[in-house]
Amino acid sequence: MRLNNFVCACTLTLHETIKLLLKISLHEMIDLSSQTNDKSLKYFPMTPKDIVAKWVEAFNNKDVEGLSDFYHDDAINHQVANEPVKGKEEIRQMFADGSAQAEMVCIIENIFEDHDWAILEWEDPLGLRGCGFFHIVGDKIKFKRGYWDKLSFLRIYGLSIP
Repeated sequence: MRLNNFVCACTLTLHETIKLLLKISLHEMIDLSSQTNDKSLKYFPMTPKDIVAKWVEAFNNKDVEGLSDFYHDDAINHQVANEPVKGKEEIRQMFADGSAQAEMVCIIENIFEDHDWAILEWEDPLGLRGCGFFHIVGDKIKFKRGYWDKLSFLRIYGLSIP
């Protein structure tokens, strides 16, 4: 009987220890691992869903450099209302131009994940809605396709209609 109590006490202590360790949120671990170049600290690679959530954060902060860092050097960003933008530098310029043109905000409705793809369903405070498909390869966006209504965008933000 005494041995059973000892085993139970040890199990409870181990259980409590594990419970405490699990209180650290996965997002905090991801933040820690993404803030270092030390590969030994990258225990938790970001999932496509995590990467898109961080991408939205950079987008809403108007962090053009941070946004472009999410892309491969030879990435393609194709907003279907426009021509595809090819290459990290051109994508950076697209975000710089877009930030100067309109005060855009992305409110996440859903982020879905399927293997190395993430799908973002979004809206903005002015009523514009859309979705984006992100192909993630090695923690970077290789291809992104976005769907939204360009005419509504131009009207909502008071921009000239071509």
